[in-house]
Amino acid sequence: MEPFLIFTTLQVVIFIAFWFKAFKKESKDQLLLIILFGCALGLFSKILILYDQNNGELIQGISSSICFVSFAFLYIRNTLQKQELKRRDLVLISIPYTATVIMFVVEHIFKLQFLQVGILEHARTLFYHNFRKVVIVSFFLADMYWLWRFRAAVRERIQEQDIQLSIGFAAHSLFLSLLVLLAELIPENLNYIILFVGLASSSIVILMIVYFKFIRPYSMQLKNATNTFTMIKSSSVKYQKSHVDLEILKSYADKLELFFTDEKPYLNPQFSLSDLATGLGISNHDLSMVFSHVLKTNFYSYINAKQIAFFIKNSDSVLKEERTILALAYASGFQSKSTFNKYFKQETGFSPTEYLKDPSLLKFS
Repeated sequence: MEPFLIFTTLQVVIFIAFWFKAFKKESKDQLLLIILFGCALGLFSKILILYDQNNGELIQGISSSICFVSFAFLYIRNTLQKQELKRRDLVLISIPYTATVIMFVVEHIFKLQFLQVGILEHARTLFYHNFRKVVIVSFFLADMYWLWRFRAAVRERIQEQDIQLSIGFAAHSLFLSLLVLLAELIPENLNYIILFVGLASSSIVILMIVYFKFIRPYSMQLKNATNTFTMIKSSSVKYQKSHVDLEILKSYADKLELFFTDEKPYLNPQFSLSDLATGLGISNHDLSMVFSHVLKTNFYSYINAKQIAFFIKNSDSVLKEERTILALAYASGFQSKSTFNKYFKQETGFSPTEYLKDPSLLKFS
């Protein structure tokens, strides 16, 4: 029991530390923060049970698994539908997890015994031994339904980090469901092994979130920035030496503008400088020179300007309440609310809300 106690305590510390780190960065992914906090709270409840002199069962703790599968389902659904987090959905999806919190508080904080009398004792036993199993399997099946329903969108957006994280969440829900089914096949006195494995698997959740939402985006940005700097530097030297005709670059710029008008590649959040070079049939070096010497900007600023222009052009759909600001921002090619707000303000001088209140304020072309 000692190694398990140490391991569980360490997970709680990591969960809480990362939650505060993400919170200070004002992450758009509130559901991920809820998952981290809820899992940490669940693990902490197990520690309290281990220290309880009455030596209650670990299964009576707040369920980290229910927290994960329920809020992960909401994350998957909203990612596939490109929807904002709604308070109503959040309240409804919180009910199973809240039930485990209430049971834990009643039995281990206030130590009330009324649940262990008469018919309530039978209901209590069913709750602890069957409730979480039903919830875990049900939400896994719901995950599969949404992934199947939006399978075409998943294939198209498979390179997006949110989609990949959603698939990872669904895979972890499958793992938890298999543990639940396995618990039905083995002797009851060995179920504690399944419980320990399930608790230990909470580490997988934080590893997925850290990788997909922090490590990978940062490494990709660093790689892109390094490659862009290297290309621009080498291109500058090349063109200074060769005195390439500026008219050629201008023709490339015209070709680029036509390509963006016809194909709208900026709507793909994963669209890169290399993808553009391939689409235009010119080298990365030549393309970098077009941006720096003809368009007087860089690739990312150019992309963001096009995305903002697309948002403004289609802002009537928000005014008519056909979709939300965030949904249109995603449709315009942005991957996060904070990035969209930043570049909208940078391009227009107004916040999206200010613009939508009075479009006449903006003179944007």
